[in-house]
Amino acid sequence: MRRQPIVARDVDYVKRSAIEKFVAGPSPYEGEKIVWRGDRIEWLFSNGFHDWWLAELAAGRAVVPSGV
Repeated sequence: MRRQPIVARDVDYVKRSAIEKFVAGPSPYEGEKIVWRGDRIEWLFSNGFHDWWLAELAAGRAVVPSGV
């Protein structure tokens, strides 16, 4: 697949984007808020962190992505 021109361009784009976003310093993602999804939420709930997670959500430090 990587030999296909369209895939090669996409891989190059992703590599450049990652370098621009992460090499210059700390990640701009999840610096102040954590995106909670799937297995992350499942782990919290299965380990009894319901109240903590609700407090984080109420404080605006947690983000739950909406469906597309």
